[in-house]
Amino acid sequence: MSRALQAVREAAIDGRLHSIIYRQTQLEKLHRILVGNVEGVEKAIRRDSGHSDAEAAAEFTLTLKAIRDYYATLDEKASLRCEYALARGEDASGRRDPVGIVYIVPTDYCLFYSVVVAAGAAIAAGNCVIIQLRQLQNTLKEVPSLLRKLLKSALDPSVVDFVPEPASDDDLGPSHIRVFQDSRSASKAQLVVAIVDQGANLEQTAATLVSARFAFGGHSPYAPDIVLVHEFVKKEFLKAVVEAMMRIAVSLSATTSLDQERDTQNTEQKTYRSEILLASYIFAAPKSAKYLSQFVPSQASFVNHVPHELLVGPATPRHTPVDRSLRYPINLFSISHAEYATATMSDAVHEIIRNTDSHYLVKLFKEVAVPLKPQTPRSGGGQIGFFEQGIYIGLGMFGVPTILAIGALGFFGVRFALSSARS
Repeated sequence: MSRALQAVREAAIDGRLHSIIYRQTQLEKLHRILVGNVEGVEKAIRRDSGHSDAEAAAEFTLTLKAIRDYYATLDEKASLRCEYALARGEDASGRRDPVGIVYIVPTDYCLFYSVVVAAGAAIAAGNCVIIQLRQLQNTLKEVPSLLRKLLKSALDPSVVDFVPEPASDDDLGPSHIRVFQDSRSASKAQLVVAIVDQGANLEQTAATLVSARFAFGGHSPYAPDIVLVHEFVKKEFLKAVVEAMMRIAVSLSATTSLDQERDTQNTEQKTYRSEILLASYIFAAPKSAKYLSQFVPSQASFVNHVPHELLVGPATPRHTPVDRSLRYPINLFSISHAEYATATMSDAVHEIIRNTDSHYLVKLFKEVAVPLKPQTPRSGGGQIGFFEQGIYIGLGMFGVPTILAIGALGFFGVRFALSSARS
């Protein structure tokens, strides 16, 4: 396998994709090839996954949109300014270099989107791509062979290659990054939870969650696994869910008992292994949503909506900001290479070390010893928090009637005592 990938390794070492114009031409050809094969791609997606016509079209359209978005990040003028910043005596603190080779192990779910989008992000960042597709030998699947055909015809041979088996570090070379997309495995599973509060629009919420749960066969990593409902609106919400289920029942394909058992096992594995939620969907009034989002640990929170474009493709890598449009940020496939030409406080530190005179040290100490002050003046305190509100409400409900009762007893007691004394 090492010899088979030699061309890709050489291209990565030569820095062939460091040229932003070369990256642009590669994405242009990829976009053109995909647009010219829209019918064949959507047909293959439907056959392999069983998705509806609309779902297959959505997957293909979102793939094209991602390629356009990655292409839009390639600013030739900005790249030249950053490249020649040192020649002008300027800093280039944001400069980044490609990793070299991006090795992609795709998920079976939305395979076309998962492969093309990850490859597009890697190329936009200036990397060569190696894709592991074990299904290449499986003649029953159409998408894997179609992916190989389209990417090979669109991209230069040294830019992308495919392997049927896992590649070793020696095969990939010293500079590479591995992308494992299958987040449904037990070791990587993360739970997705929806929370329905009493301030939510129940009918709209039910329709949104039912659609998110069953879209694309219900296999999306961002499909809600558990729905937590406020007990005061439980009956109304369940009724709305049943109505929403009845509306989409006609378009749902039959699910075998084996699929149901597998989905149940996956949910149980997620429940016990998740440390942080993959996503939380919070349906509530804005103030309640803020509180729930603050104290429900998740990689991303979405208030009163489910971004359906997020349902297509693999989960966002952990410890990476969730972007609803771009699944893989370009920075994920690049490394920092900051360049500085201007002097900083290090000159003053150098003078302190070099010069025995304490003048520089005293001057620097006066600068750093200034008391710290917040940019925004703080109030004197006394703000009423969430729990304090509960305490005050409780006191108002039980304390005030008690005080009134004691006052009334005292009044009538004194009155009775005075009348008894007079008689």
